[in-house]
Amino acid sequence: MKNKLGFTIASLSSLLTFAIGLTMLSTLLMPISNSFNIPIDRSGILFTANFLGFIIFNIIFSIFASRVDMRKTLIISMALYSIFLYLSTKAQSFNMLLIYTMLAGGVGGLAESISSTMVVEINKSREGFYFNFTQAFFGLGAIIGPLLSGYLDGLSYSWKLMFEITAALGIVSMVLLCIFDTDSMEKRESLKLKDIGKIFSIREFNLMIIAMMLYVGAETGVWGWISTLLKLQFKITPLKSSLSVAVFWSFMIIGRIITAKLSDNISLRKIILLLSVLGTVFTLMSAFSKSEIAIWVLLCLIGLSYSGIWPTIVAYSGKVSGKYSTSAYFLTIAAGGIGGMIIPYFLGILGKAVSISTTLGTISVIIFGVVISTLLCRENMPIHETYSERRSG
Repeated sequence: MKNKLGFTIASLSSLLTFAIGLTMLSTLLMPISNSFNIPIDRSGILFTANFLGFIIFNIIFSIFASRVDMRKTLIISMALYSIFLYLSTKAQSFNMLLIYTMLAGGVGGLAESISSTMVVEINKSREGFYFNFTQAFFGLGAIIGPLLSGYLDGLSYSWKLMFEITAALGIVSMVLLCIFDTDSMEKRESLKLKDIGKIFSIREFNLMIIAMMLYVGAETGVWGWISTLLKLQFKITPLKSSLSVAVFWSFMIIGRIITAKLSDNISLRKIILLLSVLGTVFTLMSAFSKSEIAIWVLLCLIGLSYSGIWPTIVAYSGKVSGKYSTSAYFLTIAAGGIGGMIIPYFLGILGKAVSISTTLGTISVIIFGVVISTLLCRENMPIHETYSERRSG
């Protein structure tokens, strides 16, 4: 049935499901490594496999985004996501689990990108608002995933149960997407492979690609290292450690809701600048803080300041790309996957070689790179006009 609200809810359910599936891995690495009798550091390759699938599928789909039925692609992606999650529970070896994880990361990441993009496309002219609004649901899944999987693991349930629960949620999401439909999105010009240079000739788009890689790498690293700092320096319990991740994502949700509203009245470029400057300051402060209470406060402030950067960068990259905006969304999201796969790896090496404080200081330099990239974007462009200005005009 044609129902814009129903379709929006169905799309957000797929986003929520993928977020749960992605973040649950953080608390399931130990039971997975025990299940396959492998070292814990090797099980961490699951994140790499997940991101690799995410990157590959999004880059390929960016070329065909304007030529396919995105709703049908989203339905198929959620069906395949559930299948690959279920097959993961049947894997006879860790290598097979890696393959299923990469495929699940690919189709699940594609579902995340499509669901976010479709909600934005059916609500044109408020890209900043709806990208931040949809990503608030990702934050909700990022809270549920680690907490629920950690709770079930604490009750001695197999890691496979969490995979099965998430697969079932994927089926529910797929059914909702089959029930609800929406009016066709605005027709966009296809980005042909031979013309891909056109989008990369846009200076602001390239700067946002760099900003996205830096941001996702910094975000992935910051909450992980602050959680590690709390465990090693202040000897907090495993429960408190899990709560630190939940606190971070809770404030990410709050921040994205606030940013969604602000984007109606403040240009996307200014929002990215403001949040990345604050993120730089708060991350640097965490590197020098010696108080547990201060670390918890800074974790909340970092969550608030980082919250709107990802969705606003995606919205901004689409704005500057004009008729290629749909493909720009997918390419920018894929760029984030690259940053999330590479930067935390080097931060891990740095963290072992030097202190955690030095690592957090390095993350503040990385997030400051977002400030530089955004400052290099030209100010005198029509795309910096806010929704309120366009409406009043």
